[in-house]
Amino acid sequence: MRHLRSLLASLVFPLVCLPLGAQDVAPAGTGLQEPKPKVLGVDVTFLANAGFFLESGRYSILIDAFLREPTDIYAGLPDAVYKQLVNAAPPFDGLTIVLVSNDHPDHVQMRGLEKYLSKNAQSQLMASP
Repeated sequence: MRHLRSLLASLVFPLVCLPLGAQDVAPAGTGLQEPKPKVLGVDVTFLANAGFFLESGRYSILIDAFLREPTDIYAGLPDAVYKQLVNAAPPFDGLTIVLVSNDHPDHVQMRGLEKYLSKNAQSQLMASP
């Protein structure tokens, strides 16, 4: 679990810091315009239980997002959101890293993950062993 946290931190940290690095300032007196930042920040959307959707520019990260059925005390996604997700419909259709922290049913339900991966060739799955 510690390795997954390190991996997650190494992936999320650049997304959060990218807006800061994109705001370079032109040297004073050069007459150059300041460049506009390419990314204005990171949007974070809570999905269900431990699931999140992070967006920054044209990149996104899905974390423990594929929960259709409630498990114990943990809620699943609303039907409309789940259908959007597994069908890779906007906003879930871009260049996406899919992180699965563990294979417990309150973090991932494989059928939805498989469907999503088959519909979004731009996505890349990262999971613990």
